[in-house]
Amino acid sequence: MQDSWGPVAAPAGQWRRFQAACKNAFEQAQPFFEKRHEVQAENLVQLEAFLERGHAVAADETSDLEPLKQFMRKSRQYAVVIILIIAAIITPTPDVITMLTVSFPMFLLYELSIVVASRVHKKRMKADADFYNNEEQQTGDKQPD
Repeated sequence: MQDSWGPVAAPAGQWRRFQAACKNAFEQAQPFFEKRHEVQAENLVQLEAFLERGHAVAADETSDLEPLKQFMRKSRQYAVVIILIIAAIITPTPDVITMLTVSFPMFLLYELSIVVASRVHKKRMKADADFYNNEEQQTGDKQPD
């Protein structure tokens, strides 16, 4: 084909103009890329701190569920994204309606777990308060005046 067309060559100086234009474009975009790198580094630090708090809450073996409930409420936005990703992976078809149909029950279960943690926490707090009130009454009756 080159035999019929002849040699294909760029005009003189075109490659240098192309290199200069590329260099100019990258120099103008450099502040954007630097800012993006800073934002990514800040987000990584925040994510690591968030995960550390999550690990600390999960590793805490006390009976207090308040930190878990608060952590789940604060991480709701992340949970929604994770639920949608899981739904996208496990749905049999690529359409959005099926993905949302699969993700909706998972999101309801997530919200239900927050409600259950809240109610269990309230019941434990009430049971602890009742126990300590009964303990004070019993020890108060046994002590002489």
